[in-house]
Amino acid sequence: ATKTARKRLKKAKLYMSKNDEKEFYNEISNVLWGYLSDKFYIPLSELSMETVRTKLEEKKADENLIAIYVRLLNDVEFARFAPAAIGSTMTNIYEEAFKTIIEVEKSTK
Repeated sequence: ATKTARKRLKKAKLYMSKNDEKEFYNEISNVLWGYLSDKFYIPLSELSMETVRTKLEEKKADENLIAIYVRLLNDVEFARFAPAAIGSTMTNIYEEAFKTIIEVEKSTK
């Protein structure tokens, strides 16, 4: 799951370097949802904010980390459909996604 997420993050970084917000946010969304799908063997069609929260709680992830992951998912989804309204930059979103995936990986082993 982590290897796939890193590969997708590289693709997102490429979009960021081209200042292609639409593709960047689409790819970050794919990274975040795909990582959880791969990590916990949950079909993408069954993933929701609630299943994310529930699965991370089951795996004893820190409550603060769960809140960050859910907020990040919300921010990215919001940016995909209302790009001008998001306060975070692509760089901030990218870095936070990278760090959060690493933290989830550490806390759910």
